[in-house]
Amino acid sequence: AIINKHPSQDAQVVLSLKNIDIGDKAILYQIYSDKLNDDEVIIKESQIYSAREFGVMLPRHSINVIELELV
Repeated sequence: AIINKHPSQDAQVVLSLKNIDIGDKAILYQIYSDKLNDDEVIIKESQIYSAREFGVMLPRHSINVIELELV
């Protein structure tokens, strides 16, 4: 899991994976709230491009999980 604890700023991160062979697609699961209110939690699932090095935008105050395809 990757956590962005900042209460007001999204974070662009670059992941660099070593010693692992992965496919070119992954699934990104994100849990966050636009208003930081527990009553308005958003759960988002999206397909993303993956490689040995790839970037992901993390919403502010979010929990993020990436499901990689091993090859």
